[in-house]
Amino acid sequence: MNQEKKTAIYCRVALSDDFAIDMQEKQLRIYAEQEGYADIEVYSDNGASGNSFDRSALNRLKADIISGKIGTVIAVSLSRIGRDTVQTFGWVESLKRHGIKLDTLDKSHEFSLCYAEFPVRKDRRQER
Repeated sequence: MNQEKKTAIYCRVALSDDFAIDMQEKQLRIYAEQEGYADIEVYSDNGASGNSFDRSALNRLKADIISGKIGTVIAVSLSRIGRDTVQTFGWVESLKRHGIKLDTLDKSHEFSLCYAEFPVRKDRRQER
């Protein structure tokens, strides 16, 4: 684990719901503490669809990753990062390229790490 860099907690709910977003953050903070993650920064997109990767908190997280501030990203599941599988796995691959560790409560990131070993193909819908 990269102790000198921050751990990003990423939360997202599609419909604006303060209780749901707060519960995600609480779960992730407890998990982070149990796993020994330190120096937490929270990024929350409340009321943001997972179909678009143009979200205010996700954009801020991307900027912090590029600037080298983040060492680890944790989320409840990959579905909180995005709903489009190809785009989400592409994002996971970009984390890998930046040397960022990804962790999820439901361990869905473990599947994505296996998938990331294969080249991402264009969406077949675009080929038609």
